[in-house]
Amino acid sequence: MVLTACVFMAASLYFSTIHLFFCYKLNEKMRKLTKVLCVAFLSLSLMFFAPSWPLIYLGTICGFIGDYFLIKKEKMRSLMAGIILFFIGHIFYILQLMIIINSPIWGYILYIGLSLFLIVLGQVIFYPKLKYLTHNSTNLGIAYFVTMTSALILSIISISVLSNALYLILVIFGYVLFIISDSTLLYTTYIKHYKRADFYIMLTYLAAQYLITIGLVLTLAQY
Repeated sequence: MVLTACVFMAASLYFSTIHLFFCYKLNEKMRKLTKVLCVAFLSLSLMFFAPSWPLIYLGTICGFIGDYFLIKKEKMRSLMAGIILFFIGHIFYILQLMIIINSPIWGYILYIGLSLFLIVLGQVIFYPKLKYLTHNSTNLGIAYFVTMTSALILSIISISVLSNALYLILVIFGYVLFIISDSTLLYTTYIKHYKRADFYIMLTYLAAQYLITIGLVLTLAQY
């Protein structure tokens, strides 16, 4: 199983490399053809390498399906479908983090309460500034970014309270890159597009997926 996992991981790294090459060369046809393969093979690798931790590869499965919808990110329905899938994927990652720190039920309640507070705060601060989006997509976007931000906070808390959690540093850096990637996606889609934007979006996004998933797997392997 480990050998199979390594083969799929090699395939993921290979397609990630050539996908970034096509992004940089502005080859739209090949960029779209290779986009979903990067995280799809990462998902397969995780299914063989970490079959006991399904929340991790369920998160990446949501990711590569979300990648498919974001190929047509200019269309609002495709963009919203992609955001919803990534939102669900981050929920899987967050649940895995909560399991790692062995959080009691009150921890989940506190986390949900914090997230709801941040969503309301985001509505107050950002809603008036996002006039170019529809009401529903603005609410969804704010909820999505709050989810990533709260996941980043949870990762920092986890590494603070656990004795064997050094690898969660990878998760922290992963979420920082995820926020950068999705902020760039939003900016270039609705405010101002610039040359090779897809290259920078996918470079930070793919690095984020690898860092988060590998960080979670290495952390779980210590317990």
